Amino acid sequence: MLAGSWQLLFRHLPPEQHSRFTLVTANGTEIAIQQILRIEADFSIIKGRLMGSQESGRVFIVPYASIDTFSFTNSVRDSEVAELFDSIQFDDSLPHLSIPDPIADGAGENGSGAQSAIRSEILERFRNARPGSNGPPRPDNA
Repeated sequence: MLAGSWQLLFRHLPPEQHSRFTLVTANGTEIAIQQILRIEADFSIIKGRLMGSQESGRVFIVPYASIDTFSFTNSVRDSEVAELFDSIQFDDSLPHLSIPDPIADGAGENGSGAQSAIRSEILERFRNARPGSNGPPRPDNA
């Protein structure tokens, strides 16, 4: 998700709802959010605690690029999710990652086409990178 989308999402959340959420970073750090203090262009400043600890009130500066997931801490009803998120409108002008459609690309149901070509390329790279492979020579680490 892009920084602009995270900013929009965080700004959309009412402050009294902040403590209902958990943020997980790309390295697996889980933060139980108490309050989102600031929302900047590339990062947010979040007050919370590490999951599994009782030490609350810590402040974390979290770059948007490091956020892996953002979720409710406890179970939630569908109606609550709809009430909170149905009104949010993400900007369609933001660039999005394009995810290829395997059916449209000719891969079909049997996994042939572009998807198989990608698998073959990755497998070939893996085979060539292994010591003792018949692939291109690797530099000595001496």
